[in-house]
Amino acid sequence: MSNMVQAIRMALHVGEERHGVTDIFGEDVGPPLGGAFTATQGLKTAWNTPLDERGVVGTSIGLGLAGCRNVAEIQFCDYGFNTIDLLKLAGMQHWMSNGEWNCPITIMTPVGSGIRGSIYHSHSFDATATHIPGFKIALPSTPRDAYGLLLSCIVDPNPCFFLVPKALMRVRSLPGEEIPGEPGDDRALAKMIDAPLGDRSSWKPQWPETPDHFVPFGEARTVRAGRDLTVVSYGRTLPLCVKAAEALVEEGIDAEVIDLR
Repeated sequence: MSNMVQAIRMALHVGEERHGVTDIFGEDVGPPLGGAFTATQGLKTAWNTPLDERGVVGTSIGLGLAGCRNVAEIQFCDYGFNTIDLLKLAGMQHWMSNGEWNCPITIMTPVGSGIRGSIYHSHSFDATATHIPGFKIALPSTPRDAYGLLLSCIVDPNPCFFLVPKALMRVRSLPGEEIPGEPGDDRALAKMIDAPLGDRSSWKPQWPETPDHFVPFGEARTVRAGRDLTVVSYGRTLPLCVKAAEALVEEGIDAEVIDLR
């Protein structure tokens, strides 16, 4: 069973193989590292950029307006705040052109705490993203949702934010929530798509046959049914809300938990 990073990697592979993704790029996104969290290992369209978030976003917008469907990674969302003026331009292209122009870009970035990253590697971008017009926002709490939401971002004709909670990146799928087509053995999957340590010059991934699986935007998921109260959450805090709801059972309270995704 995959963790969230592996789910993202498989979705990106499907994007470049079936859905016209021409470029996946950002700082350390290409070989040999394959991303700060290894989410882009083994992808044929992945390449490295200089350490310049405005350059990453500007390149993404330019490619998108030229008709190139792309995924641009800001290595940590903390460094995306100085790109907001550019992001606003991307988000408004469809509206200001009366529907004639599209900008099919996905801005992917890790958000929140979870790696003891101190002041410049622990910020959240969730609320800020909601104030940038024209973008759809996805923030998964499970590997399967990460796979399906990222594919929905990729095929959308207009800009999307794919925000990844750092604290959940290594959390694996629960039984019954696997990505269709992935191996049931997590070690087998790791041998197939995780790059080895050391020399990677001759390594090539063996991708599992995972189908298109799209999670629609704006469709929440009921994680736990309940009759007494409703708790609404997303991302990193979703598992904490489920844990709290289970603890409330001892007090006779049956709490529903909803994931906004």
